[in-house]
Amino acid sequence: MEKIITHIHENFTRTITVEELAKLANVSTSYLAHTFKKQTGYAPVEYVLKMRMERAMMLLTHSNKTVSEISEEVGYDSLPAFIKIFKRKTNYSPSAYRKLQKSNP
Repeated sequence: MEKIITHIHENFTRTITVEELAKLANVSTSYLAHTFKKQTGYAPVEYVLKMRMERAMMLLTHSNKTVSEISEEVGYDSLPAFIKIFKRKTNYSPSAYRKLQKSNP
């Protein structure tokens, strides 16, 4: 599973499929999904999303990049999709999250 997690960490900014991960591990997609969730607590797609959101939160807190630049950097082609997912995961829009972090040094 380490090989899969490393692959995700190195490639989370692009689309990663369960099929790709299963092929990398030389196992079936259902086996990979079951084993991955058992070991990490996340489905593979959820884990990729978690990586993207963690990176976005770090960039919002520690950089002056625009929300659009951050959206692209963490792998989203659509700014509205990024904002929607970010808000669903954090309860804040990216801009509100940034303001909150800047006001709490």
